[in-house]
Amino acid sequence: MPERGLSAPRQSSVGPSRRSRPSKDGARGRSTPALTSIVLLVGRWGSWPGWTPLLLRTFEANPTIVFKLLSDTPAAAHLPSNVHHVPLTLQQLLMRLRASVGCTLRTLSASGTYGSGVSSAKTNDFKPMWGVALADHLRGFAWWGYLQEDLLLGDLRAFATEALLASSDIISPDLPPLNASGVLMLYRNVPRVSNLWNSSADVKKVLSSKSYQVARSPHPARLCRPP
Repeated sequence: MPERGLSAPRQSSVGPSRRSRPSKDGARGRSTPALTSIVLLVGRWGSWPGWTPLLLRTFEANPTIVFKLLSDTPAAAHLPSNVHHVPLTLQQLLMRLRASVGCTLRTLSASGTYGSGVSSAKTNDFKPMWGVALADHLRGFAWWGYLQEDLLLGDLRAFATEALLASSDIISPDLPPLNASGVLMLYRNVPRVSNLWNSSADVKKVLSSKSYQVARSPHPARLCRPP
């Protein structure tokens, strides 16, 4: 059951918010309403794939969203003004996880695939915990999230509308049973939501096992309600 005094997080499948600056309507010179601020994290260790320039172009086409590339290797391409490289080695990420969420691993892998071709990288298990482990990179944003580097975006604001952001705490591309998606997730940037991973039945195994656990939802259905 949710803790007393805390409302259950609201998830959508398709509050007072820190907002980006208002923009001007060039045709009429009028200010348009400020948009709720969003930062998306992209983790990539080692070389970047050949489609990276196209990936960055889709980020540039979402100018009201900030993208932070977590990597030990800068992308060999021009970064649009809303995209920033955050130097971060796997060892540095592991040190953050050990200090902030209780991870007991001594090494961390960002490579490997299952026979089906799906990634088996252990880093995938920790994505829902980035809201805690990387909180200093999320400061000042109303929403944070993560996405894979092989995902090309359309107009994300057409999906994450102001109405949806106002009425939800978590936005997932998946349908119920409300599983977290390593491909793309958005979370309201408040401790109550960023710490939901800790309610997973798999959390102890995730924090101690070297292999990718494909952990069950860190935000169980019993804690969620639709907007």
